[in-house]
Amino acid sequence: MRISSYTLVIQLLAATQTLLVSGHCRHRHHGYSRPTLHVKVFSGYRFSGDVINDFQMRKHKCYNIKQGTSAQFLNPTDRSGGMLVCRENDCRGVCTVNTRFLQIGMWNFPEDLKSGPLSIKWVSMGTAPNE
Repeated sequence: MRISSYTLVIQLLAATQTLLVSGHCRHRHHGYSRPTLHVKVFSGYRFSGDVINDFQMRKHKCYNIKQGTSAQFLNPTDRSGGMLVCRENDCRGVCTVNTRFLQIGMWNFPEDLKSGPLSIKWVSMGTAPNE
């Protein structure tokens, strides 16, 4: 079974209404480890209540993340956790808990979105292909 660990660091810049996301992936299979995913997301956002809309994702290195793919970031200040939900099926492995690839999410949110960066770490198990 392939187990990949992802870490995304999200900075919310209220002044420019821009969401900056960078991430990396470590792939471990039978003791073999190598980086397989580098993702950068640069997006404007509309903040309304607990929802950040319209993540714009750009393919950088690994999985088939298409430019213009959108997602919703739900309940970012909920201490019990949050969810990143894709509207399309082609952003698997990066931003969604609704595909078979990503099954387990662990979220760490600050009390106030404007107080500092959001940190997201998740462990996923699935069958998303490498390029």
